[in-house]
Amino acid sequence: MGNFNSKNIDNLPTHNALNNYQDFGFIPQKCNNKLPLYYEYLEQIRVCMYESYPKFENLIENNIFIDDIINQNILTLEDCEVRNLYSLCGIIAHKYIWHDPSNPKNSIPQCIAKPWYDSANLLGIPPVLTHSAVDLWNWELKDTSKGFHLDNLRSLNTMCDGDDAQQSEEWFYLIMVAIEGECGGLVELFEMCMKEFESDKHDSDSIYNNMVKIKAILTQQKKLMSRMTERCNPKLFYNVLRKYLWGSDKIEGGLELVGAEQIENEGKEPQYINVKINYGGGSAAQSSLIQAEDIFFGIKHPNDNFLLKMRDFMPEKHRIYIESMGERINMRNFLTKNVNNTSYDYQLLMPLYNECVTLISEFRKIHKGIVAVYIINQMNKDVENETGTGGTPLQTYLRTKVEETEKLIIEE
Repeated sequence: MGNFNSKNIDNLPTHNALNNYQDFGFIPQKCNNKLPLYYEYLEQIRVCMYESYPKFENLIENNIFIDDIINQNILTLEDCEVRNLYSLCGIIAHKYIWHDPSNPKNSIPQCIAKPWYDSANLLGIPPVLTHSAVDLWNWELKDTSKGFHLDNLRSLNTMCDGDDAQQSEEWFYLIMVAIEGECGGLVELFEMCMKEFESDKHDSDSIYNNMVKIKAILTQQKKLMSRMTERCNPKLFYNVLRKYLWGSDKIEGGLELVGAEQIENEGKEPQYINVKINYGGGSAAQSSLIQAEDIFFGIKHPNDNFLLKMRDFMPEKHRIYIESMGERINMRNFLTKNVNNTSYDYQLLMPLYNECVTLISEFRKIHKGIVAVYIINQMNKDVENETGTGGTPLQTYLRTKVEETEKLIIEE
């Protein structure tokens, strides 16, 4: 079992995200699944989502929740409530949009559109089904006495119909949930090392000890990713789940959020205007943890605008942290600066760095293999230009990420 953090970056003020780093990760200690006043109708819609699509569709479209909508005030909610709204509304919206992928919906009624749009704006993240929506903020422990680990997790909400498809969907999410939680301790260790890199009198013993811990967590990360095939059926993933992960950029003309933006009129009833959106779908590259690993080890991906774009799909506080982290001294900078240092400590750090980079490369190879099993092998056409739900050409992009990582190994 990996180290699960008692704090996380969401609890830190945006402007102060680098000053209180101890024991946080990018995943909350627990997810809230209780809806606040004036948002409780979403539970009724959520229940219908599992019972009958026609009933679910009708409930969303019949405009019976207008009194609740008028009384909603997102600014009065706790952070955990806002995250839950964002996650639940995104899952409901994508179920509604993509139930029939040959004829996707091009608009979302106000009862879903407004809380989705409001929560997204407050969190600084687009209204689309992101890694945060289905992974970070969409889980709970099966048994609260047994702690956080992959086999003790379940998803709060899913979109697929049928027990087998729901199991595959849930496992697909939970692998990333487990990586974020069991491996979230990396962030604190990165911080501790970088503080030493920046110190005039760095403690090489401290760096070495933390690097040993980092290597152990990266080993666990690789093991977790390799468990994808245990309970996620490739055919069900490709033919049932994958459609729900597409973004609004796959809808001709984009997606309209009906009455999503509220315009205040002094002394009068507020006005609601429609908002047009056009965003790409979910991607593992939206994980702040995975990008933090690249930054810490100095793994560069030249001219990769996609990875930079994926930061826009992270919660604002996570994005600010990642960008700030990129401005600091990383492990590779530190080692190359001291490459001629013949002390025993530096001779130990160099191979440890290489072992960690190798683990990240192996992790990426496992991910590339999963893409082959779950997407490439399920297709009945030329796959060279096939794109993922996030928009990248799968074969060439993932191959390049592995190669760019392997190049970072330092000759000893």
